[in-house]
Amino acid sequence: MLKTLLSSLLAVGLFTGAAFAQSQNASLAGQVTDQSGAFVPKATVTVTSTERQLSSTVETDDGGRFSFPNLNPGTYDLSVAANGFKSYVQRGLQLLANQSARIDASLQLGDAATKIEVTADVAQLNVDNGGKQEGVAPTIINQLPLLVSAGTPRNAVQFISFLPGVNTGSSPQAFIVKLRVQAACEALQHEGSQISEVAGSLGFCDQSAFTQLFQKHVGITPLKYQKRYRLRREQ
Repeated sequence: MLKTLLSSLLAVGLFTGAAFAQSQNASLAGQVTDQSGAFVPKATVTVTSTERQLSSTVETDDGGRFSFPNLNPGTYDLSVAANGFKSYVQRGLQLLANQSARIDASLQLGDAATKIEVTADVAQLNVDNGGKQEGVAPTIINQLPLLVSAGTPRNAVQFISFLPGVNTGSSPQAFIVKLRVQAACEALQHEGSQISEVAGSLGFCDQSAFTQLFQKHVGITPLKYQKRYRLRREQ
């Protein structure tokens, strides 16, 4: 269960706080041109998460450029539409945690009802700036050994915090504690969740240690937090 939770933090993007969202999430940028290499402004570019079926759409600027700066890691389909051009679709783009990826699209003249599908890997080179960045595939996260030592599991988030280009805004240990507390808050909001199960899923050997940490950072016990949340939902 703990392995599933840690994978979810990375693959689903459970947390979106400004202090660490950009370091865990991926970005996708590119440029749209025609067959002659000329820029295509005002083209509609859409990325769709195949896992969650959620889409985000932007419009290219005068230089044909587009950018999606904060995407959850996962698999995406990208589509491009512009007046006077055939529709462009690229499927199965795999974006990794902490990856800055690039996709350039070349449009062909024709009816927009005609669809051109492309299958290719995204460029993993960071051509937009001199920063060094690396990504982590979900399969690697799932293979991390989850050995508990003194109540602290080996954490997938800690693994990411040591990658080049990651800035958590705090020490790795403080960053991990913050994630564990926020994961606890999310889990306690689920109907029928048990405090002991939440504590165990986050790597705590006993419920009392979990309660002390939670109260230190939230200000109330997990039980009171759970009751307050349910009262607010009923109002």
